[in-house]
Amino acid sequence: MPRPRLTGFTLLEAAVVLAVSAILLAVAVPNYNHMRERQRMRLAAETLQLDLQRARVQSSNAGPVFLSFKHEGEAWCWGSNSGSPCDCFKQRCNMGSQHSREWPGIWLVYASDAQLEAGMRAIDYGPTEFSTKRGGQVRVELNALGRASLCGKDAPKSTPC
Repeated sequence: MPRPRLTGFTLLEAAVVLAVSAILLAVAVPNYNHMRERQRMRLAAETLQLDLQRARVQSSNAGPVFLSFKHEGEAWCWGSNSGSPCDCFKQRCNMGSQHSREWPGIWLVYASDAQLEAGMRAIDYGPTEFSTKRGGQVRVELNALGRASLCGKDAPKSTPC
């Protein structure tokens, strides 16, 4: 059986399909990377929210719990410790910690340490904000009862702050 030959028209069709595919990929890949970066940022904020909730419960059982943030250039970390604050860059915090190396492309814009007391009250805590280089933003806030919530343009349900 003879092998079919490609005609000029078939080659033109193949070239058009390749060109359209290349254009779609050029648009889709950056958007996909941006979406993944926003999801990582949201996950970092949700991890902090869970650490704050765990610290709140722990404080009602075992006394004060401290959540400490450290920020040096692009490197950052937070750690939760019962009894006294800890330096998450220099020591292991007894309730856990998170480091920027685990969250590539995510920046800690600002944060303030928290102390959670028995009775589940938060003392001296301001909001913590995460961002991405493309302008993503999620904030973690504590209310007077020590309950953590997420807000910002990239928060779940885009809750305003």
